Amino acid sequence: MVAHGLLDEGVDIRVRVLRVVVEEGELLRVAGSLGAASHHPVSRALAAASRPADRLALEEIRETPGRGIVARCGDDRVAVGRAEYLSELGVALPAAPPHDGPLAGAARGGRFLGWLLLGDEPRAEARNALAELRQLGLERQVLMTGDRRAVAERIAAQLQISELQAQALPDEKMRRVVAEVAAGYHPMVVGDGINDSLALKAGAIGIAMGAQGTDVALASADLVLMSSDLRRLGTAIRLSRACRRTIAVNVGMGLGWTVMIVGMAATGVLGASGALIAAILHNLSTLAVIGNAGRLLRFDETRHT
Repeated sequence: MVAHGLLDEGVDIRVRVLRVVVEEGELLRVAGSLGAASHHPVSRALAAASRPADRLALEEIRETPGRGIVARCGDDRVAVGRAEYLSELGVALPAAPPHDGPLAGAARGGRFLGWLLLGDEPRAEARNALAELRQLGLERQVLMTGDRRAVAERIAAQLQISELQAQALPDEKMRRVVAEVAAGYHPMVVGDGINDSLALKAGAIGIAMGAQGTDVALASADLVLMSSDLRRLGTAIRLSRACRRTIAVNVGMGLGWTVMIVGMAATGVLGASGALIAAILHNLSTLAVIGNAGRLLRFDETRHT
């Protein structure tokens, strides 16, 4: 199995709006409307901070993975995203407030509306899930995220991840994975967003968290877990190893049984009815192989080994 794990925001960081700076009446309305049109964790947080009834009717929605999203609302262009993204759209920005976490700005019609200060927190099961992966042999783990380094370092420390790459854009994540492959590793990449799709495709195996994953991430992954529970990663690895052991046993059982039957028939041990007996014995071996494979149905996904 994979001896090297590369986790691309696989800790499934949940984002929430902590507070709003320079608040105007339309700030949360614009940010929530644009956030509802995206599957990025930050966008989901923005959407949750607004009421569906207050959302704007948007057209020509364009999302730049890892940077922001822009759309048209009537005669105005509305946007939300990183400071550099808004600057590229021609929005004049005030100095960003000090904040140890993700920071997003919103604008409408070229007018800056305000800053949204967000906070990251790993899912409750993330630390135990990563600890189980280390027990299974995936001892080297890397956190790649588009967040600031200070935030990434805090999350990595909480989850006992020693390596990280912060403020990484989608192509930078992909290049990191490709570099790991070129170095002789077999990275397992875990992600759920558009930003993760290139890295998921480049890894030796890409795993998408399907419950909240984007369609692009699901299409790019080799394996889709239809749950947001990170403990399923360990379950998938243990089940795959059990399947491999079962296949090896079945191959050995089938070949050994066939060789034995052929040898007995060739030496006359089976007597005059050797052909009939050989056929019966062969069918018995088939039943034995099926029975052995059926033991996988009793796989206990709660047992940690």
